[in-house]
Amino acid sequence: MARRPILLALVLVTTAAVRPAAAGDLDGTYVLDLEASESVAEVLTLSGAPKFVGKMADRTKVTVDVSEADGVVTFHFRTKVYQYQETMVPDGETREVKTHGHERLVTQRWDARGGLESRSVKTLPDGEQAFVCTYRLAEDGAQMLEEYLLIRPDGVEHRATRVYRRGE
Repeated sequence: MARRPILLALVLVTTAAVRPAAAGDLDGTYVLDLEASESVAEVLTLSGAPKFVGKMADRTKVTVDVSEADGVVTFHFRTKVYQYQETMVPDGETREVKTHGHERLVTQRWDARGGLESRSVKTLPDGEQAFVCTYRLAEDGAQMLEEYLLIRPDGVEHRATRVYRRGE
């Protein structure tokens, strides 16, 4: 009987790294559609970002180049003022990451609906807070959705979705 839980755990870990057929091809250039997007200010502020970051995120035109090679997905974000790069390794492994003075546990994986999910969990004085950001192609393939989910220690959820259109 002891073998079944171990086997199940191995199956769960290995399937998280497998790219589902529903994922589609994220490679390409996308431009943020501010009109079609929801405000992300509250979610970002509640996750610990300074208020001005959330406000700027709702007003700033962003272009993102997405590329995938050797199981690593790279997002290169650009605005008129700054650029930054985020690399995701969707292997289902949990890593300890320290950014902006906060330690958090980060897990990146392909979800069942074909989205590339990054889940980070940090410990706050009143419990754990989870922040999930998922990138997925819309059904028409011409849009990439950036879906934010923040789960506070008290279980309250905050959501927002940004819409990026393919092309520049």
